[in-house]
Amino acid sequence: MKKFMLCAAVLILLTGPVFADMQTSDLPALSSGAVGCPADQIQISNLNGTPNVVTWMAKCNGKTYYCSAPQSINNGAGFYGGIACKEAQI
Repeated sequence: MKKFMLCAAVLILLTGPVFADMQTSDLPALSSGAVGCPADQIQISNLNGTPNVVTWMAKCNGKTYYCSAPQSINNGAGFYGGIACKEAQI
């Protein structure tokens, strides 16, 4: 149990700064080209991240898309590059 708690604490310490750098307000604009909707018509949910990858859901015109991008934390600003989105198969 102590090992589990230690691992959980380390994970929180490692991922905390990543979540702090993510800007949900940027994601509609970043998703726009990948989903084919104007940024002001995209709703973002389920934002998650690791030191290497960011994932989220984008909704537009009644469709849901799963999106992801590698995250570079070298610049400290949560820079996203290589956005990929795919329509959910629900």
